Amino acid sequence: WNYVLCGAYHGPLLVLSIFSKPTFSGVLVLQVIFRFGTLLAVFIGPQYLARLQGFRTEQLGDVMLVMAAGTLLTTPVAYWLTAKSDPRIPLSVGLAAIAIAAAMCVQITSDWAANEFFLPLALAGAGQALFAVATMRYAVFGATLQDGPSRGIAFNVARTFGLVGGLALTTHTVVERQKFHWSTLSEAVTSLEPIAAERLGATARMLGSWIPDIAGAQRGAFARLAQGAARQAYTLAYQDAFFITAVALALAAVLVWALPTLPRERSLV
Repeated sequence: WNYVLCGAYHGPLLVLSIFSKPTFSGVLVLQVIFRFGTLLAVFIGPQYLARLQGFRTEQLGDVMLVMAAGTLLTTPVAYWLTAKSDPRIPLSVGLAAIAIAAAMCVQITSDWAANEFFLPLALAGAGQALFAVATMRYAVFGATLQDGPSRGIAFNVARTFGLVGGLALTTHTVVERQKFHWSTLSEAVTSLEPIAAERLGATARMLGSWIPDIAGAQRGAFARLAQGAARQAYTLAYQDAFFITAVALALAAVLVWALPTLPRERSLV
């Protein structure tokens, strides 16, 4: 970019021939999928903790430090592995690590707290380091002064598109699946069901010790039951989001091997 801004580059800003190179175009597709997968840590998990567990922003930041630590500790290993072996290995392992992290969260319940996310976030951070370092190797392989700016533009557009598109898709998935699960639970949880009736009665008796009005205690019991059903609906929606993320990244980890291999950088130590 400095080369362009200084006026030393007079060619077209976007060289379309870069998209004909499988080493570059293939990694752009993986970059979009990867950005969608990182929403596991930067959106789905934090939103769950904020919505269902009442976490504040500073508390979410403390949880995210686990992912940052995983990324920092794995970066040297990712650099060495990318330089000394087939770069497809860290690419595939990185995507698989985030897929496993998402799969670990598929069985999430409404009682999950921050400590249940520590291992998945650390694993996602390690996967992010492995993928990011290997991706840059593919992105700059064979780059020249003529097509360097075009590669930078295309790479950053792919990152932005993956993040924004993934955010929109994930939000839509959570909202629509929450509606579906809420509708299903609402039909199943009625006062005619024995388990629901038993819970309504227990809640009404508990509230009756505080509210002298019997009708008020019954309304409170129904409200408490509806609140519990809403929490369960959101939890099931987040389970679906984690499942979709795990499947998408697992497929991407396999598709990595369709990329051509790159020569090893023997000059690196």
